[in-house]
Amino acid sequence: MDRCPAGALSIKGLDKEKCFKLLQENAKVFPEISQLACGKCATGPCALRSR
Repeated sequence: MDRCPAGALSIKGLDKEKCFKLLQENAKVFPEISQLACGKCATGPCALRSR
């Protein structure tokens, strides 16, 4: 949960609004990368356990 850059993950689940808000901010800086979800909470660095 701590790895989510949007702070969208909690014990209650995924706050899709927080996630999408960060994606919109990212799109302003990187317009060529427009996405509706990043998926990192399920498949990427946010899902990986720290060692």
